[in-house]
Amino acid sequence: MSKVPQFDKKELQTLISTALAFNQANYTEKSWALFTEKLQVAQGVEANLLATESKVEIAIKELNPTINALVKQTNEPKCERYSTIK
Repeated sequence: MSKVPQFDKKELQTLISTALAFNQANYTEKSWALFTEKLQVAQGVEANLLATESKVEIAIKELNPTINALVKQTNEPKCERYSTIK
């Protein structure tokens, strides 16, 4: 039976916890899509008991920038165009 690798995933777990606190409604669709893609990968690595230390480091390096790249939604009203002017 092969031995399960023993190294610390705490940094990845903390980053995932931080990421899960973000609210999709606050961010643009495009930035949220990339963020959730990298978050799902990170969660898969975190859950994988056989994940290598290298995979954990890559997951951290890929998730971190997408958190920083999240773009806030603006709540400015959109201009409406009227088909007829009175």
